[in-house]
Amino acid sequence: SNAKQPACNDVAGAIVGEFGCLQQALWGKCDQAFMAGCAKSCGRCASSARIDLLRRVLIVSARQSAPCITAGADLWVMRAQQNHAEYARTHGMSVAWTSAMVDAQYDGAWNKLAWLERVMNHSMSQLRREDNTHRIRSGDSHDGRSIAWLLWVDWDVIFT
Repeated sequence: SNAKQPACNDVAGAIVGEFGCLQQALWGKCDQAFMAGCAKSCGRCASSARIDLLRRVLIVSARQSAPCITAGADLWVMRAQQNHAEYARTHGMSVAWTSAMVDAQYDGAWNKLAWLERVMNHSMSQLRREDNTHRIRSGDSHDGRSIAWLLWVDWDVIFT
């Protein structure tokens, strides 16, 4: 589509306190109601092509199947999972994550290779079932959208 996208700006005079939209966005306030007029600073401006592409990304992640040695470490694993899910939700992506032992040949950190292989094989089998549309459909996606990209993210990555 060659249609020109509308300009994306922060609304002049948006009620954001004594600090402007950008400073409030940097403080992580974009989900607050008073930030509704701060589209540019909060990164809510995207072309329909970009939105469509992001909806076709599947974030794939895994960790070892055994619990961490300390409870504190498991807490960080949980927080990272939540971060990945929130990042995906914010950008319209899907997530495929596991801590299960996918293949006993790949113990510990190597388990992620077995998980990635399983996700890729599932995607490729869906591709072969489609009528030569050259799209990969992930049945793990919550709404069955076509998946064009797999984005591997280690379990300890935090999106900011």
